[in-house]
Amino acid sequence: MTPGGDVYLTIDPSIQKEVEIIAKSYHESLRADSVSIVVYNPQNGHVKAMVNAPTYDPNSFDDAYTLMPLGPEL
Repeated sequence: MTPGGDVYLTIDPSIQKEVEIIAKSYHESLRADSVSIVVYNPQNGHVKAMVNAPTYDPNSFDDAYTLMPLGPEL
């Protein structure tokens, strides 16, 4: 890779939108702390969609401390 070279995005907007809807629905239905989905082409490694739910909010950086730890119920 040449410094200052071009960067080409491989995100497909239609796939990205559908995956955002799927991630949000799983986040709500499973009551999960978070959901992450990556869709890529295994032939060439191009990322078609990448989603995290809930989305990151830089104004609420301390939300990580409100998550419940995974483990057996006490």
